[in-house]
Amino acid sequence: MKKIWVILVVLLLLTISPVIAKQTTVKVNGQPVVLEEKPEVVEGTGDNAVAFYELATPVKTADYEIVGLVAAFKEDPFISYGIAVIDTGAPSSFSFSFNNAVSPEIIGPNQVESSMSLSTTDGDITSPFNGVTVTALAPPAAIPVDGDGITELQVTTVTDGVVRQNIGHDLGGPGVTFPNPPESNTWGPFEEGPTAGPESSNGWDNIQIDVNFQGSGGGDIFTLNGRSNINPERNVPEFPTVALPAALVVGLIGAVLFIQKTKED
Repeated sequence: MKKIWVILVVLLLLTISPVIAKQTTVKVNGQPVVLEEKPEVVEGTGDNAVAFYELATPVKTADYEIVGLVAAFKEDPFISYGIAVIDTGAPSSFSFSFNNAVSPEIIGPNQVESSMSLSTTDGDITSPFNGVTVTALAPPAAIPVDGDGITELQVTTVTDGVVRQNIGHDLGGPGVTFPNPPESNTWGPFEEGPTAGPESSNGWDNIQIDVNFQGSGGGDIFTLNGRSNINPERNVPEFPTVALPAALVVGLIGAVLFIQKTKED
């Protein structure tokens, strides 16, 4: 009888375990937000595996909605993200922070590469249209910038546990205004690299992307996607998963526009 119970328990665990998704967190406006892994989208195996995570439940406040948030991570290392928000109230500020471990640590010369782009849609469905404005905001005080004097939307840094340093690629700033009727507009893409990255004798063990901007309220829609990578100098940076996040962001845009169309009807 005991053996039967043991078998039943094992079978139950085997049945339940596949639906227990792995999770990670990203910071949104300073608060942790849980993303669930989508194992069916994972690319590669072993150290080359790219894990993909997606926002399970939309975040909604009186001032904005985060209708889509996706991220892809790779330990060698690579971060890619997609964001879709609706700024429903007065102009809102948004802060997103994506963090990923670097394994193995990167010591000495290396190369870095980054990219970022943004699309907007005017949420005002009545004439005269009031346009869309996006303004880059400075990252948190602990995050160093590239020193060019321009406040930029996407900032990438690395740390070795002692110091945090900007990789030299801050993208998308200081801002842009689209006065057009409610149709999609694109800002970017902005790209940098490959360039020589900052060096650490202790070994970079973490990479982070911070995305900070202000919308223009009134139901305006913002969709962003970006990525950053750091590799030892002997390797040529490669981005086998660039198409994956880009395709997902296109899906996010479609979902957001569908939501907007539903509200109009």
